[in-house]
Amino acid sequence: MFDNKYHNQLHPYLCSICQNYAQWWKIYTLTDVVGKQRDEQNQFSPLLDLMVQTIKQQREKREKEKIELLAVVEGLRKYAPDHVLLVGRPGSGKSTALVRLLLEEAERGRDAETRGRGDAEMEREGERDFLRIPVLVELRYYQHSVLERVKAFLLKHQPNLNLDEEVLKQWLRQGKLLLLLDGFNELPSEEARQQVRVFCQDYPNTPMVFTTRDLGVGGDLNITKKLKMQPLTEAQMRQFVCAYLPQQGEQMLKQLGSRLREFGETLCCCGCFALYLLATLIKYLLIWVRYFAALPRFMTKRSNRIFSLMKNFGFGSGSCYNS
Repeated sequence: MFDNKYHNQLHPYLCSICQNYAQWWKIYTLTDVVGKQRDEQNQFSPLLDLMVQTIKQQREKREKEKIELLAVVEGLRKYAPDHVLLVGRPGSGKSTALVRLLLEEAERGRDAETRGRGDAEMEREGERDFLRIPVLVELRYYQHSVLERVKAFLLKHQPNLNLDEEVLKQWLRQGKLLLLLDGFNELPSEEARQQVRVFCQDYPNTPMVFTTRDLGVGGDLNITKKLKMQPLTEAQMRQFVCAYLPQQGEQMLKQLGSRLREFGETLCCCGCFALYLLATLIKYLLIWVRYFAALPRFMTKRSNRIFSLMKNFGFGSGSCYNS
């Protein structure tokens, strides 16, 4: 797919992504509250079960359109060739899904090279058209152009890549890259959003995945296929809580009660460190719940003494409450 000059330079690029993001994913995999890594068979990641749903188009034939429910990475991979927009609330897992897809595609490309598979073999297995070089573009760092950010990511993971802008444009015209563009809503201006829209239209052969929080910010880039992040189901939330808090999980579920669904809408992909902090916070909240449950008994026995002390210190006097 690439000539020998770039073929040899891109293999280290794929290896760099695999090394860096595999470590990221290992950290992301849930650990228990004391930080002990679970054994491989018992590891649990909420992203693996996250789902997306296609958004119905507001057009004349909308009645005939079928709503699909797909695993998030599967949905992105399916619709990326025609460009797809992933919509979801903050913390719903959009960015994490892009990173997962980036890692999986880089691993596929690296492994194909490591096994020394030739073009003929890849064609026979039907993979040649799908093994593209994945590139993650964080649009919040946008300054002048998408090309600039694509080149910056490539050089970050392969500083020795001898790549000029014309070669990069040729790759885009030929569909040799898979672009994962995160945070369309985070672009700094309407001018920047228009430039991204033009870029999207200029390279229809390049598979692209965009993410955004709100279709009301900058529109939908005229992308037909849109996927919406779905919250974790109640069953998934129970699995998540019990996996992350094996000692306190059941008690926490009882405390959440009917609010479990709401809790799952933004919890699923906060990141490992945030989850650790959240779990620690939950642990101490449970302690406070037990404390406040016992507080009425305490107040009944001690209230007279407490109010007497408060009065001695001037609280409860007329001057204090009538000012």
